[in-house]
Amino acid sequence: MTVPGLTTIRSGFGPQDTMNRLETAVKAKGLTVFARIDHAAGAAAYAASKAAAVAMTDSLAADLKGTRVRVNSILPSIIDTEANRKAMPKADFAKWPKPEEIARVILFLCGDDAKVVHGAALPVYGDS
Repeated sequence: MTVPGLTTIRSGFGPQDTMNRLETAVKAKGLTVFARIDHAAGAAAYAASKAAAVAMTDSLAADLKGTRVRVNSILPSIIDTEANRKAMPKADFAKWPKPEEIARVILFLCGDDAKVVHGAALPVYGDS
């Protein structure tokens, strides 16, 4: 799904590169940044790296306070995809959020109804 006017900055860039991309995006049209975090038993390093993405969101939200840029994160649980169903065939798929449900949260964050939402980390867990 493509959202007109949405720029996504994914973690993996260095701090200066990220700030350059943010500056370019802000000059172009405004920005919403989101990060995905999944936690699982036995995956401490993975969880820590994803928690760092939320910390980056918090820092960027503080840095960009007072601008027209909103910085938020979404935190989905296991997403209901074919790959996840195959990987976990005994799980209760009905409890997992569907990709389109997560997309609706992202669309909300990008819209005018969320203009006062800044620096938030929103759990999107479905019924899991």
